Amino acid sequence: MTQAGRRTHAGHRALSPSVMLARLRPVAQAAGITRLADLTGLDRIGLPVFQAVRPMARSLAVALGKGHDPGMARLSALVESIELHRAENLVATGPYRAADRCEAVAWSQIRPAAGQAGRFDPLRKRHWIAAYDMIGGGRIGVPFDLVNMDFGRPIAPDLWQSSNGLASGSDRDEAIISGLLELLEREALERWYALPRTARRATRINLASIDDRRLRAMLARITRAGLRLIIWDMAEAIGVPAFQCVLIEMQSAATLILPPGIGTACDPDAAIALMAAIGEAAQARIMFIAGARDDLSVDDYRDPAGRRLGVVRETLAFEPDGVRQWQGTPAMAAGDRRGLIDWLVSRCAAAGAATLACVELDDGMDGLATVKMLVPGFADHVRPSAFA
Repeated sequence: MTQAGRRTHAGHRALSPSVMLARLRPVAQAAGITRLADLTGLDRIGLPVFQAVRPMARSLAVALGKGHDPGMARLSALVESIELHRAENLVATGPYRAADRCEAVAWSQIRPAAGQAGRFDPLRKRHWIAAYDMIGGGRIGVPFDLVNMDFGRPIAPDLWQSSNGLASGSDRDEAIISGLLELLEREALERWYALPRTARRATRINLASIDDRRLRAMLARITRAGLRLIIWDMAEAIGVPAFQCVLIEMQSAATLILPPGIGTACDPDAAIALMAAIGEAAQARIMFIAGARDDLSVDDYRDPAGRRLGVVRETLAFEPDGVRQWQGTPAMAAGDRRGLIDWLVSRCAAAGAATLACVELDDGMDGLATVKMLVPGFADHVRPSAFA
């Protein structure tokens, strides 16, 4: 799960947002969600952004969601809050033991996060939760602390908590698709950041080459708002359309100067991926305006002008537009959902994944299936921004 909310291929959604919202009303009440708020009007762009508020949360009490219309944004925020509730309230009923041989090999590939005490220790006793390995086949144990999102529960010093790969849908397949796309998105971003600056600049999209009608409308809205949009194509590393974009204020502001709004997204449909990335960047702006996340700190608001200058340095934004053409972005032809899952799993394997664990948190009998997808060797936490 990310700030952007759901990342499911639009052609594979089983139910409309209005049907899902009606279905999830009792689920939301049981999760302790008390309010859904429309934050769209706090910014001048006008792209729909909503928040769901869950006062008794054990992680983040506020979840944000965006979409191409208010119904989709409302659903995105609601689902993100529900799935966090489920991950917070997991009970450690699995075995308490050290890793077996297969688990030791798999989870020793985890990349340490900043501030983590050390690499994964296979000899440390811990709770485990059962998962299915979608690459190797068969069952595999996952450290409970990698799935649990209760921030008040002590965790082993060689692990960390992350919502990356936490995903939901109207059924299991839809949830898995969403989780796989999030894993691939984060890995694409990590590999893009690792490129030399000149190589990153070469991936910048020429906005004039974008010919999709829906995207042209979004670009026009951003231009009318007086903002600058910069887009990079990150698909090369993973073979699935993936983009990072930044919204920046190039002119002086009379009052508040916002930090750059940054958004990323991945989807087999390149237009959907880019719409989601732009929406996430707009959502990030509203997040700063409203202070709408529990994990924001004063440091996130410090030196916004300096961050804006960092974007200019990174992109040479004072130069003409990027050189990469929109028409060259790879895409997958629409097919059935099982075929899409198989293709996304193959993309993970091609990117170096040896293990792809799927933990079922909820089977969807109440209207929402929730899974946690994990690849031990993939990026799983926020790295320092290239724009800092």
